[in-house]
Amino acid sequence: LEKKMREKGIGNKLMSTLIEFAKDKNYKNIYLWTVGFLDVARHLYEKYGFELVETKGSSVWGKKLTEEKWNLKL
Repeated sequence: LEKKMREKGIGNKLMSTLIEFAKDKNYKNIYLWTVGFLDVARHLYEKYGFELVETKGSSVWGKKLTEEKWNLKL
């Protein structure tokens, strides 16, 4: 989220809506990709029980990054 929209509960609402939707559809897993420097996203994933299952180095937007795959088993 843009900085001006943070700390309003939007991330939590999005995450709870995602998980509720996936459960209603009987999905077995949810996986999300982020990059290592997005600490707020990583914190939100951990809060909702996602586990870091994969990392890989890449070059995106002209920068070297660590991509992360987070998984939640439902």
